[in-house]
Amino acid sequence: MLQIKSTESDALLEFSDLSGDYFKVSLRSGSHFAIRKVYAYTDAKGIAALFQEAATEWRGWSGTKKWASIEGEFELELKSDKTGHVTLTTKINHDCGNSDPWRLESTLLIEAGQLENIAKRANQHFIRNVG
Repeated sequence: MLQIKSTESDALLEFSDLSGDYFKVSLRSGSHFAIRKVYAYTDAKGIAALFQEAATEWRGWSGTKKWASIEGEFELELKSDKTGHVTLTTKINHDCGNSDPWRLESTLLIEAGQLENIAKRANQHFIRNVG
C-alpha cells in the first residue's frame, strides 16, 4: 500500500491492491471519500516514474507533470513552486454502467523534501510488486 497525505489538510491518497493490470485508488478529503478500481494496462509503472522524475527535480520545475489511466478513471497532476511546495491534484472519475456519473477532485500539498520518499515507496509499490 502507498499513502500520500497532504501537509495542510486531512486529504489522503491511497494506492492498494495492485493485481495484474489493475490497482485500487482511494481519496479521502474532508467528508468526501471515493474508491475506484483503475485499469492501468501496463502503465501503472508510470506513476512511479512520475514521482521519480519529480524527486529528481525537487528544487522545482515549470509546467505540470501528469499521469492518467488509459480509460480516464484516474488522473494525477504535479506542479511545483519555487518555495519548496508541490501541489498534487488527483481526479477520480466514474462514468459507466447504470449509475450516475461522478467525480472527486482534490488537491494535496506536499513538501519537496517528501518527494524522494514518495518516489521510493511508489517504486516499491508499482514496480517491485509487479510479477
